[in-house]
Amino acid sequence: MTAEALANVDRATEALQSVSERAPNLRALISSNENIREEAERVDRGYASLTGRVIVIKDNIDTIDLPTTCGSFALDRTARDADLVVRLRRAGVLTLGKANLSEWSHFRAPRAPRGWSARGGLTQNPFVLDRTAGGSSSGSAALVAAGVVDLAIGTETDASIVEPAAFCGVVGLKPTVGRISQDGIVPISHTMDTAGPITRTVRDAGILLDVISTTMRGEQGETAATFATSSAASARGMRVGLLSRDYWTERVPGLDEFVDAVIEVIGASGADIVDELAVPNLDILGQSGLQGLVQNSEFGPALAGYLAGRGTPGPRSLEDLIRFNNEHPELEMAHFGQEAWLACLDAPSTESAEYKDAVARIIELGGVHGLDAALRDAAADVLIAPLFGLPWKADVDGGMLCRVSWAADPLTAASTAGYPVMTVPIGSRYGLPVGMTILGTAWSERKMLAVAASIERGLDLDLRPGFLTTVPEEAPASVRDYSE
Repeated sequence: MTAEALANVDRATEALQSVSERAPNLRALISSNENIREEAERVDRGYASLTGRVIVIKDNIDTIDLPTTCGSFALDRTARDADLVVRLRRAGVLTLGKANLSEWSHFRAPRAPRGWSARGGLTQNPFVLDRTAGGSSSGSAALVAAGVVDLAIGTETDASIVEPAAFCGVVGLKPTVGRISQDGIVPISHTMDTAGPITRTVRDAGILLDVISTTMRGEQGETAATFATSSAASARGMRVGLLSRDYWTERVPGLDEFVDAVIEVIGASGADIVDELAVPNLDILGQSGLQGLVQNSEFGPALAGYLAGRGTPGPRSLEDLIRFNNEHPELEMAHFGQEAWLACLDAPSTESAEYKDAVARIIELGGVHGLDAALRDAAADVLIAPLFGLPWKADVDGGMLCRVSWAADPLTAASTAGYPVMTVPIGSRYGLPVGMTILGTAWSERKMLAVAASIERGLDLDLRPGFLTTVPEEAPASVRDYSE
């Protein structure tokens, strides 16, 4: 096992060196583990499927041996491991380092760049270097896409695992909120936050989810099947709902071609397809502003609780962090401000009726009267759609990376309800990946893994990044110039 672990470390470090030569400004790794070889030499136990495997961890997750900064100069080291890191270490996983991210998980200002942090700079997309890698788990997805590692951990409040995974042509899984402990992870909203796997294959996503989960429950409360078992299963006998093409975009030519291929392989696996489904109440949810109210109310108290548990000197409140940024604008505010944080100072208390009503309402609109209603009306097990299209051009100084994907409304429903979301690669166009998003109800990860595995096996893709400077000239202007 030690020899295999050392070989894995050598492969990862050699791949990192190769990538740094091809893309010297990829900026996906924010800190490196200088002791990884010594740790590999001590590997002699653990979970057979992961012992000696190499991983990167998003830099908002506490690790006692590496800094945990959330991309900010306001934070440095902690004196603890997050619960999921403890589980990873017990499984014998070796940490290559911490992955860059959208600073503060893209929760400091509405006009903030995807994949940029003060400490790490702007993460590039390994497929086409002038394109966004998505956010906020940008570094995690980029390092898997670049072939440095096969395993990574990201976190998500709303699309922060599945967006970068889709944009980087890898597998991303945001679990049901509550499946994975948030202990030792920089928070935004306990109603919507969760960590999850970003991997090269569906099977690895299932194996990693087995390791980091604190509960194995399923939709009916069952706990027998592992996620690894589900990720090797098929969609036979399932009913898969294809979301209406109204959720897609006309800006990216040829999405129908990829969807048709997915429908064919899902059908060949023995599943039924239900076409043109809609998720009700998305307009009401989006226009209500309640998701923002909940996040703003929860952030300050949750952040103070997290900071108190770091066990090292540093800021202890949102006010402390706002003060730090004001005192170090050259470090922290060269590209955007902290308007979202200032709004949190005036948010309703988490003890208020306004906040409690807002939580109940977004869970109802996104879940019971949203995704659950769509699934129930079609008698479907999961919903699918290519919700992200192609990644847009990155321009940190122009503030071009501030938007959620133009077709993200069903994802917002999943976020507010705390439901799982997954993405799996389905092809590439103009050198850029295309991903298929899979949505389900609470605790339905096993179904989603089975559908994703059927897509992966049926398409049998081998997407590898080209590290292109920009998209080819034959790409239409809508793709060449697409930036938001």
